[in-house]
Amino acid sequence: METPGYDINEDFLAFVAEHSDDDIRKLWLQHWDRNRRPELTQIEAVQKARNKIPTFARKSHFLFPNVVVAEQCTNEWVAQFHASLFDGARRVLDLTAGLAIDSYYIGRKADEVVALEIDETTALVDAINMTTLGADNVRVYCAEAIEWLTRHSDERFDAVYADPARRGDACRRVYALDECSPALSKVLPLLRGRAQYIIVKASPMLDVAYVVNNIENVSHIWAVSFRGECKEILFRIELTDTPIDDVVISAVGIGTEGVEWSIDYKWSERAAHNDCGNVAEGDLLYVPDAAIVKAGACAALLHRYPALRQLHPASLLFSLKPETERPVEGRLFTIDMVFTVKEAERWGRTRKQANVAVRNFPLTAAQLRAKLKVTDGGDTYAVGCRVADGSLRVIIGHKPAM
Repeated sequence: METPGYDINEDFLAFVAEHSDDDIRKLWLQHWDRNRRPELTQIEAVQKARNKIPTFARKSHFLFPNVVVAEQCTNEWVAQFHASLFDGARRVLDLTAGLAIDSYYIGRKADEVVALEIDETTALVDAINMTTLGADNVRVYCAEAIEWLTRHSDERFDAVYADPARRGDACRRVYALDECSPALSKVLPLLRGRAQYIIVKASPMLDVAYVVNNIENVSHIWAVSFRGECKEILFRIELTDTPIDDVVISAVGIGTEGVEWSIDYKWSERAAHNDCGNVAEGDLLYVPDAAIVKAGACAALLHRYPALRQLHPASLLFSLKPETERPVEGRLFTIDMVFTVKEAERWGRTRKQANVAVRNFPLTAAQLRAKLKVTDGGDTYAVGCRVADGSLRVIIGHKPAM
């Protein structure tokens, strides 16, 4: 089995298996002059990918074309969620395969996946990996998306997936959709009438309101978090003449067991909720998951948990009584003390560590940490925020017993 620059033989596999847990920096120093670059690249990629795609990284015959692709590939649990968005689609086009993790999982839902990858080596490795994994219904082509769509104008699909590259000239990170590759404005005209819809993955920096107001025919937007960190924005664009009455917005929390929770609302029902309440010692402080904040789903959250009281309309923090139903979509803390900033400074002199965060506060977390004279860590949490009467407070708390 050969790929450009690789001779995948028993010696290659044995070397990778023997050194897979070794310090990669030391390995590079020890073997830099012994023609072991392919093996060392594989080992480094496996080490970087273990936590993102453990199912694949632990397979000895699953290959990585380079380390960058391993770093940028889709988390396998998130990829499974992506695939769920293609339920019922029989033929799917993936415009930007990368390491083809999304293509693989979509292929477990669809009859056929056509995966395009612009890099020749990556495309060849993808094809080998799909064969190794038994994903014979995933066909990989080395092609640039716009060129391929133009050249194959007779091809038809049920759905399309796109994860445009967010690197510009000189590897500069970009966020605007038309600065990504392929540019969405150039792709969409080539897809009209050739598929029912396209799912686009975008940076978590992208504003949901921008998508709603500036991209036509969007029917659904998802803000997706993995273990509490917002990883991406996804949105579905209808490519047919289907009328869209309203846009559905979803916040989705994913863990290593799959989707743990989701909250949906309609864009027309996004009215802010300004019923603020006081914060008191002994109450619980609720910090919503990053996907809820990104999706602007606080009104839907309050509808699900009516006992929540927002500390301030702009703080995105909530309090609730310990005996009420507790949200699972985020983090909870038992409130031990509520201080003014001056009081918190005096409190900080008696402490060495605290986990510091801020919401709607004039200082950054680092600045507040310096003001309190504590280092990051420990079991105590200090949250700087603005409360209902507009004053600044520092809330001290700890994680409650489950």
